[in-house]
Amino acid sequence: MALTASTMLPLGTQAPDFHLPDVVSGHTISLSTFIDKKHYL
Repeated sequence: MALTASTMLPLGTQAPDFHLPDVVSGHTISLSTFIDKKHYL
């Protein structure tokens, strides 16, 4: 197996913002969608 550099962030680092399409609802999901949630699945 070839050696590959890790792109993982250190634990405790704030997640970078993202925008992804939700193929079921057609809406765009982003990090801000989860800002007010107390638990992340």
